[in-house]
Amino acid sequence: MAALMFGLLFSQACKKKTTTVDSVVSPDKQIKGLVYGSVNGKAWNSDAPTKKHVVHYQDSFFSFDENIYGTVCSLFGDTLTLNAVRVIGTDSSQLHMDIALKSVREGNYTMQSYPLKNAGKVYAWYYNKMGLKASRICKTEYDFSGTLNISNFTDSTALVSGTYSLKMTPKNTSNPKTPAFNITNGKFTDVSFGL
Repeated sequence: MAALMFGLLFSQACKKKTTTVDSVVSPDKQIKGLVYGSVNGKAWNSDAPTKKHVVHYQDSFFSFDENIYGTVCSLFGDTLTLNAVRVIGTDSSQLHMDIALKSVREGNYTMQSYPLKNAGKVYAWYYNKMGLKASRICKTEYDFSGTLNISNFTDSTALVSGTYSLKMTPKNTSNPKTPAFNITNGKFTDVSFGL
């Protein structure tokens, strides 16, 4: 019995602690590794990288599940991709950025519409749903403007920090599926783009 109790206590003590964020974090208590902003005047932050969400797709030809994690950043060649998701109850949202990095990584970048072509440009979108369907809607139904400033990009630690703003104007203002989005005070600190 003593060995069983010791084993239980030891296994509890060795469990890896993970950051979970079950509500919007106040600006003065921001957590490194998450993405923040104010969407149409309301505070927003991404879920932790370890938080997994599953989106199910089904149409007349195929059916599959897409796994989406809270905050994921990756570097492929000279393109940095940052994907940030927030789910509270049945309310979900997603911010996505594809950044065509300049040779000097830090500095200002400007937003452009899809597809991303030139260094120093960012294709970014935000939508009040997540997954492939949200991506398709944003690529075709919105005009984009905004800025991104990468304040720190460190290859040795694979961490990136910066600030951003994003304004998305629907091409069809009468379509209820394409509301306008204005993100201000955007910030991310020490988001990992390493494996």
